[in-house]
Amino acid sequence: MNWLKDIFNCNAMPRTIASLPQQVEGRHINQICGQSVTAYSFLDYNCQIYAKRTKDMDYDIMVKYWYGSSDEGKAMIRCSVPLAEAMEIIRSYDDKETYRRVRHMPKSDHPAFEKRFVDPARQRNNVRRVQQRLTVSNPRGH
Repeated sequence: MNWLKDIFNCNAMPRTIASLPQQVEGRHINQICGQSVTAYSFLDYNCQIYAKRTKDMDYDIMVKYWYGSSDEGKAMIRCSVPLAEAMEIIRSYDDKETYRRVRHMPKSDHPAFEKRFVDPARQRNNVRRVQQRLTVSNPRGH
């Protein structure tokens, strides 16, 4: 049934907007959240920052983190954020991760490397794809 909702909803108010998954230390996740949420602060966790739509059409900025199967969870970073601000926050995390993935390459190779290796890692709900869909559907509104 979700596919039917997506047909009518993907161009208006997306349900989730996500950044690229990243690998960071537990203390960095704790710093993002402003509290201790991970069990181990020195291990490298996989995490993903995303925005989830609420009933009142605002967004909650969340972080999903996991270290194998031993420690995983979700934590809220900010709540009740408008769409434009949520896109801006998620886009900043996505830009940082994109830069981290291509920084070891020469500057001239960045676009090719990003197209071949980074873009396939972007899911349908990635912030860049969502922005592209919103711009195509309503160029003046977003």
